[in-house]
Amino acid sequence: MELYHAVGNLDVVNLLVSRGADLEVEDAHGQTALTLAARQGHTKVVNCLIGRGANVNHTDHDGWTALRSAAWGGHTEVVSALLYAGVKVDCADADSRTALESIMGRQKVSKPLAVEYRDY
Repeated sequence: MELYHAVGNLDVVNLLVSRGADLEVEDAHGQTALTLAARQGHTKVVNCLIGRGANVNHTDHDGWTALRSAAWGGHTEVVSALLYAGVKVDCADADSRTALESIMGRQKVSKPLAVEYRDY
């Protein structure tokens, strides 16, 4: 079982990672377990994967990062976890949109990202 199939279940993710699952294996769209967990708002899984060394700046085939996915989904806690982990905030997707640009108008996610963008 590939790790990205288990992103909704922290216990299964922990089991697979403890047995040597590849954190960076991609699905057909180039998404890793981290980008999928971020997109779906699974904060505990995101924190687990970050703690195990998952690449927080990985981009899928459309140029989406975990931050872009979490921001688009309105997942504030995931956005905060990724920012704390040092994710790049200025990565643009295939349409040249950054995470902040993709969610303009979503106040609850915009504030943490706006604070981070202040330095750019």
